[in-house]
Amino acid sequence: MSKKTSVDAVKKHIKPGMKLPMILAVLINFLLFISAFIKARGISGAILSASEGKPGSVLSTSLVLLSALMFIYLLKTGISVIRNNHLSVLQHEYKSKLQERIIAQKLSDLSTAETGAVLENLNDDLSTVTQFYSDTIPGFICSVIQMILYGVYLGMMSYVIIIVLLIIACIQVIPPIIVQKYMEKYYGETREIEAQVTEEIVQVYNGIAEIKRNHAVSKVASRFYHLHEKVYKIDKKNQFLLQLETAMDTLIDNALTYGTYAILGLFAVIGLVSVDTALQAILLSASFYASFNQIFKVIPQAGIFKIAVKRLSVWFNEDEKKVESIYLHNRIEFHDFSYQYPNAEKKIFSNLTFTFRTDEISIIVGKNGTGKSTLLKQLTGWLSAGQGEISFCGMNPDCWDDNTRDKYVFYLPQADPCFHISAVALFEEFSKERAEACIVNAERFGLSDEQLHTQISNLSGGERKKVFLSLAFSTDSEVFLLLDEPTNSLDQEGIEVLISLLKQRCGGLLITHNPKMLSLPYSIYEFSDKGTISKHEKELS
Repeated sequence: MSKKTSVDAVKKHIKPGMKLPMILAVLINFLLFISAFIKARGISGAILSASEGKPGSVLSTSLVLLSALMFIYLLKTGISVIRNNHLSVLQHEYKSKLQERIIAQKLSDLSTAETGAVLENLNDDLSTVTQFYSDTIPGFICSVIQMILYGVYLGMMSYVIIIVLLIIACIQVIPPIIVQKYMEKYYGETREIEAQVTEEIVQVYNGIAEIKRNHAVSKVASRFYHLHEKVYKIDKKNQFLLQLETAMDTLIDNALTYGTYAILGLFAVIGLVSVDTALQAILLSASFYASFNQIFKVIPQAGIFKIAVKRLSVWFNEDEKKVESIYLHNRIEFHDFSYQYPNAEKKIFSNLTFTFRTDEISIIVGKNGTGKSTLLKQLTGWLSAGQGEISFCGMNPDCWDDNTRDKYVFYLPQADPCFHISAVALFEEFSKERAEACIVNAERFGLSDEQLHTQISNLSGGERKKVFLSLAFSTDSEVFLLLDEPTNSLDQEGIEVLISLLKQRCGGLLITHNPKMLSLPYSIYEFSDKGTISKHEKELS
């Protein structure tokens, strides 16, 4: 999907639901216009009645004016409550749908996504886009309509007045044009820095024990200091920009207000317009200028909207490749395959051509850093494909959706997740039959009922390993297992159970250095630090 199509997909995702808030916003703006018009007519009439010495007329005009304004205020408040409630519901729905889209992305994209950037998308970017549709667009539409209505009404009274007001109003164009460029620049920079800070906080929280053990607290604190220093500098620029915009708005507002009073007052004195016309024009001028200003305020807001949509569009890219959900043959093939981690100096694999069988269990050995874990991640789609081709029974793992992946492979990494739920709760996330199979396996591994109901994050390393091995072996026997150091933290009884369960499987790839596992009658492949793979003719001991 192209970038333009992705941007269109974001708009299509959000815009339809914003129709009601947009209509209600237009209605609210229309009520404000009506109240300004009624206020101008009423106040000018009351002032003229007072100058002519008619207290009864002043009182009746004031009461009618007050009643009309109170009715409009109450009506506007009711509509605003309905609109705000509807917007709150929409925000929740959009955030939920966006989360679903994020989770549905390719595994390789999710594995490289940063928590901070995702949170910025879910909060600031999504809020910016919805606010543009709910507030900015209706405000712009109403401002254009109001400008036309004001122009027709004031023009009918005196064409001189409307010309003068238009000339004065043009001064307001200056601030939006000045701030547009900087608002767009600082919005993007702010979101990126905030994302970095959030990502650092998450990483520190997850690894705080390791940080303390290695006496690295001061280094982490220093890193945070430099990040917050960046945030401060950008925030300082943002504050200066806002203060500058406020100062320009205040200066121009005063110039518009008092300049309008002076000019229209002079017109009334010299008889160019009537006092009643001058009064109404003065009272309507504030709303007239506000409408004119709102039209040009769209300039910087539209720029920020485009940036926010572009940032959200990364989650609306859809892979056009299709995956065949059938076995074409029983081989895993790497053809002229090369892979290098981002920012790494050397390739892990370079022009690798090799084949594994999916109908047998194979063991992988080799030194650290030779690409053993990387290869397993490639076969799950955890890492984006490098150069060359990977084929799992005729399919590219990088194109798999979640259902296809679950059907063909189960990947168990070295580090077991520390979920804040119990093993039983985790098992029950799957089907009833699979949950029962998980519990049977867990009992074979020696886990007690108390351990199965204990939060996984509170279990020992060996107990966690048994939980996830129980999950792995609850899959259909045809599912290809990718197990990275499955004996880590396991006791001897656990290793015996693992071996027993492996004998019931059709195929899998195991990374291990455990002598007992290496003595099994499985094919053994050794990875070298040159990115090559060789098969051992005899089992290692």
